[in-house]
Amino acid sequence: MGSLTFDFLTDSFLFRDSWIQANFSVVSEQELVDELNRYIEFCLSRQAEFDNEVLKNESSLKMVSGVETPALTLLKQSAFYVEQYVINDPIFSFGYRNSEISQEMNSYMGLDKQPIDKADLARIISYVKSLTPMVAADYVKFLPIDHALEPPEQLPILHSENLFSDVLSEELFQFFAQRAVIKSLGRIPGKAGLIQLDTLKPCREILVNFENHTSASYGYVLQQIKDFRILDEETGEFQMAMHIPDEPPERDYFENWVSQSFHLSCKKLYEEIFFKNLVASRCRASYLCESRFVFDLLNQFFPTKNNITTNTTNVLLNIELPFCKMLIFQH
Repeated sequence: MGSLTFDFLTDSFLFRDSWIQANFSVVSEQELVDELNRYIEFCLSRQAEFDNEVLKNESSLKMVSGVETPALTLLKQSAFYVEQYVINDPIFSFGYRNSEISQEMNSYMGLDKQPIDKADLARIISYVKSLTPMVAADYVKFLPIDHALEPPEQLPILHSENLFSDVLSEELFQFFAQRAVIKSLGRIPGKAGLIQLDTLKPCREILVNFENHTSASYGYVLQQIKDFRILDEETGEFQMAMHIPDEPPERDYFENWVSQSFHLSCKKLYEEIFFKNLVASRCRASYLCESRFVFDLLNQFFPTKNNITTNTTNVLLNIELPFCKMLIFQH
């Protein structure tokens, strides 16, 4: 079986072994950006075909991975009882993380434009290329799942009278609150790219993450309006300038902002988990949780019905099979 992903990559310099081994040191950053953008455009233009590649396999023994790059040993072990693995395309995700809008946001925060991490890109592409036999055997499929989770190009302006405390149920918020870790974030003077985390106290930047989850964090900046002008009353178009004051906000104002940020973080993470499970459902597949946090959330609020397929998968995923490291996948 073929793969649209590999149809593109095999004709791209991204898959050139000597360049991968050299961490793409022989190619300019602009050339890399252009090629990654070309790959992203290709994936987006063929989205329906990517979906069909997965859907035409009608087996119920399929797995959508919440883990970004499942270990090779896990994929080999799963091959004994899973017919197809669907993985979030890490090359697509890398290209999106280095998009123009991401760079602009970093610049706005006073951070220097970061060059592409060529070594990390080489690591990701080496991983994808190592799965070539599995892709050829129609066992592994790549989908650009992250595309639907990216923020819009035009960032929305949000407002809530109750600090967004109604976007999820009270029970869900309790679950998140028991696992939330919120820290004050400080910038080291003269080194905007370096940060230091501290116990929560009135400040202008905070970081929200959750215990037993991945390293994903949600950052928030409390800015202040410096200038505001209405450009067109009929359309509501306006122009606004904002800045980050040196002094911290009043405690009551800060606490309300932290509560609002916590609620929005919960909403964003919940929507990410929900969407990935929606993809799994659409693919008629089981979902491989990326963390204990996600497993506990799904198990508590959306318990699955035990059946032979589910029980077998859960048992076999937790069995140590050392000989899997020596297996060679052939098509």
